[in-house]
Amino acid sequence: MIKSSGYYKSMKKYTVIFIILLLLFFFSCGSEDKTIFQKETRFSLKIGKMEDQISLVQFQGQSFNSRIRIFMRNGLFYISNGSGYKVMEFNSYGDILSMLYNPEENPVPILLAYDQDDEVVSNKQAHPYPFLNVGDLAVTPDGQILVEDTLPENRCEYDGDLEAYLDRVVLRFSREGNLIDYLGQEGVGGTPFPYIERLDVNSQGEIIVITRTMRSWLIFWYSNEGILLYRIEIPLDTLPGPETADVAAHLETIYPDPDSRYLYLKVDYYRTRYEEETNTAVGVDFQESRVYLFDINEGSYQEGYAGVPHYFIKDNSFLNEEEMETLYEFKGAAKGGNLFLMSPEGGDFYQILILSRDGKVISRRRIELRDREHILKEFYLSPQGILIALLVKEFEVEIVWWRSDKLISETQDETG
Repeated sequence: MIKSSGYYKSMKKYTVIFIILLLLFFFSCGSEDKTIFQKETRFSLKIGKMEDQISLVQFQGQSFNSRIRIFMRNGLFYISNGSGYKVMEFNSYGDILSMLYNPEENPVPILLAYDQDDEVVSNKQAHPYPFLNVGDLAVTPDGQILVEDTLPENRCEYDGDLEAYLDRVVLRFSREGNLIDYLGQEGVGGTPFPYIERLDVNSQGEIIVITRTMRSWLIFWYSNEGILLYRIEIPLDTLPGPETADVAAHLETIYPDPDSRYLYLKVDYYRTRYEEETNTAVGVDFQESRVYLFDINEGSYQEGYAGVPHYFIKDNSFLNEEEMETLYEFKGAAKGGNLFLMSPEGGDFYQILILSRDGKVISRRRIELRDREHILKEFYLSPQGILIALLVKEFEVEIVWWRSDKLISETQDETG
């Protein structure tokens, strides 16, 4: 049977429409990809007990009760592994260079020469130390490795004034793996610390230990030699903010400046919500977030603050077109006072927000993190502004980074 010319015209029209829709589909996919700030995988590690592996201990239905932390210095990566009672050093290709480890909790090293083996000469060494509970870590510019550890129970103290249990110290190891000493509150050999939130080191090699109690945050600032320079207390009931009776302040976290003697404090504010008819409090609503600058030398807050922009995302639940507000997490400060924050967008995406000290938006970019694949995520911001992540999966651990330092450079070039 012979088809009519109208039939062919109709088919031709639909074919053209199909091609156009197909091109639009691929074009939209391609443009969407361009909005994503791509991560770079530096290397991967297996999960296990060997010296170049990450040891994980997790009971069914429970979160990890030991820390895994990552730190970068001079292109080398340092990882503290609480469950493995060890600290590892890797180059940028994932080759293990050295390890501090508890020999009672780890097998005999194979890839590294260890101190008991006098016949082996190697620049890759494993150094034994009886760690009890490895926590955070940091590395000074001259190569000292700082490791948080817990004291034996008979050496711990309770401080009634702080209402805190003092059971943590900061061990200092030389770049050759030898124990130098330990830091306590007063300096070398001092009183143990309360809970340590994080360790950090600035460009001058000064050591910052940020601790927390139920009533306040305590920051201990030391010289490179371990001499206590400053002790700063940030009481939780006297945080800066709006002088309004129905607004409550919550201190999310504190980071030091990488170059100067400043602290950055991110504070979230919540307003009490009242029932209109009875005027009784029925809950709280988020109001705003701010980042304050605290001058260590002056012992006071600087004028002004960086106001964190509000950020709303769409509720992806079925037939729901409402938007909900999501909070940014403060990830630290890079050189020049550039503040890095991160917030979930929903699905597999997060937003990186970079602010100046006065709250000016320097850059916003999207990154992809498939949360359903990750058992644990740990982030570290380098002083140069490189965002680094340790991503724990079911069978491996990925070390990745985003060259977010380039975003700062691009903005500076554009503004002259």
